[in-house]
Amino acid sequence: MSLADFGDHLTGQIVVVVYHGGCPDGCLAAVIMRDAISRNYKTSSLTLVPTSHAGRNADSVVQGCTVVFVDVSPTWEDESQLRKCGCIIILDHHASAQPAQDKLQAALPSLSNFSINDGKECGATLVNNFCGSRLVAPWLIHLFHKMDVFQHQLPDGIGKHYDAFKGFITQRGLSRCTVELVEELLADTGAALARGSELYAEVSEQTRNVFEKRSLLADTELVSVFAVELGEVVPSMDLELYQSLIDQISSSKVVVFATLNRTRLSSGLWTVGLRRSGEQLDMGTVGKRLGACDHLGFKTGGGHPYAAGAQCGDFELSAERVCTELAQICEGLLAECPDDS
Repeated sequence: MSLADFGDHLTGQIVVVVYHGGCPDGCLAAVIMRDAISRNYKTSSLTLVPTSHAGRNADSVVQGCTVVFVDVSPTWEDESQLRKCGCIIILDHHASAQPAQDKLQAALPSLSNFSINDGKECGATLVNNFCGSRLVAPWLIHLFHKMDVFQHQLPDGIGKHYDAFKGFITQRGLSRCTVELVEELLADTGAALARGSELYAEVSEQTRNVFEKRSLLADTELVSVFAVELGEVVPSMDLELYQSLIDQISSSKVVVFATLNRTRLSSGLWTVGLRRSGEQLDMGTVGKRLGACDHLGFKTGGGHPYAAGAQCGDFELSAERVCTELAQICEGLLAECPDDS
């Protein structure tokens, strides 16, 4: 199925597009979806709503509307709110969201889930294919895809633009990409990449500086948990470079790396980013379990096997307590799957 199969749910309807805000992939997915809908259908209204993998992602829906989730999914806490909707579409690639997707699909006949979480897609590719869009040049989509899914292989000749692209799209700081920044890139790609080329050296330096501030805050027989606080001014970062630095941490133990970003999100929460060195643990599962630690003020969590996060409402929670909890979670997971340790 494609967007064209949902024309009756778009024409004359209130349409809400909920997307992963702050994420380049999520912002591009939203831009593509908005363009495809506005170009082909006369809606009553069309609104983009950023969210952040929060505990609830459907607070903006209204009675009878059509809601499209791109690069993000509703949670089970959204179930009662989603019952207001005439049509619900999900296009997401985060594996940790699948249990909630399945549960919601069983409960809501109006929900259509076109998510693919095999690690080969990103939010923008899912939306682009679903819409049959030609808004964005394929080579640009590859750059967004690579930035979100590191193992994605860039076609020959495109890699030369990658650093400049990262310099431009991260210029506002980690997790602070906007729809407007994506629109600026699409409007004059040459000028945007020229600017990004000038910016990238600073992005690279800032990324290395953040990594060097790490501290080992929890160290058990099986797990070492490092953490870094980003501070009040969140730097621009190259997350692929960041991951490569984490991968270089030498240890016989499982290594988990927590990046604490206490910037207040629209949900009123702050974020613990989770990465790993090696492949012993699924960070999406770790993030989900950390997000369930309500005794520490966490509200939600999840993500990819290689990178994930959790969101917390207690801004005074210490990095030490976070890392101690992470070590306990990881040791529990290793005990459940001893052959993977």
